[in-house]
Amino acid sequence: MIYPVDMHLHSTFSCDATSTMEQHVQDALQKGLKAVCFTEHVDYNPNDEGIGYYNYEAVTAEVERLRERYGGGLLILKGIEFSEPHLYPKEFEAFTKKDYDYILASVHFLDDAFVLSHSLIEKNTPEELFDRYYKEVEACVRFGGFDGLAHMDYLRRGIGHDLYSNDVLLGIFSLMVKNNIVLEINSQNLRRGIEESFPNPKKIKLYREAGGSKIVLGSDGHHPGDLASGIEKALDACSDIQGLIPGYFVKRRFISI
Repeated sequence: MIYPVDMHLHSTFSCDATSTMEQHVQDALQKGLKAVCFTEHVDYNPNDEGIGYYNYEAVTAEVERLRERYGGGLLILKGIEFSEPHLYPKEFEAFTKKDYDYILASVHFLDDAFVLSHSLIEKNTPEELFDRYYKEVEACVRFGGFDGLAHMDYLRRGIGHDLYSNDVLLGIFSLMVKNNIVLEINSQNLRRGIEESFPNPKKIKLYREAGGSKIVLGSDGHHPGDLASGIEKALDACSDIQGLIPGYFVKRRFISI
């Protein structure tokens, strides 16, 4: 199946991105995509470099400008990637009342440390880190209120391998199904020469075992040329998993492809 959408994109409205929204849009038109979703970072951890960076009014104005200019050939969706919403419930609730098409949640921090930071990885064993990380992901999913869970095994990028129990992941995925949270398949690893997406097909099979079926795909693109990279390869890698329903969100409603 061709997946003509990139549901996870960052632009210069995120502190760690270099591509403008318009660059991504022009790239999407060249590649023949049907839709893109800008999921700019919203961060509240005091140690996150992106705290206070997000500007709703500026993002909205640019999305509306691009819709007027390019909307005839491309569906341009407005979203956010909110880090650790369970730790900032009041702030998160305010964002849920805005006019987003899609709200992603992610876990980027463990207490005061970025999960990929060398200091965190050096001070803890992999077993300790993965235990802490998946407990934080579970707390995030239990809190709920968002549409998709981004790169659910993100810590793997920093450690280089993965440690998990099927029971733990089945518990997380069961909560996702209960709270109507869709699993994101994130293809960022594939442009780094790593052969597996976040999460990999083994975990996606556990998602199905837990009753999950809906998926969205995104490149997590931050820079020119990142758009849609690896998405088709990531989808192909799980083509033997029966019952997956790829889709995207408009006005926070899932639409299957």
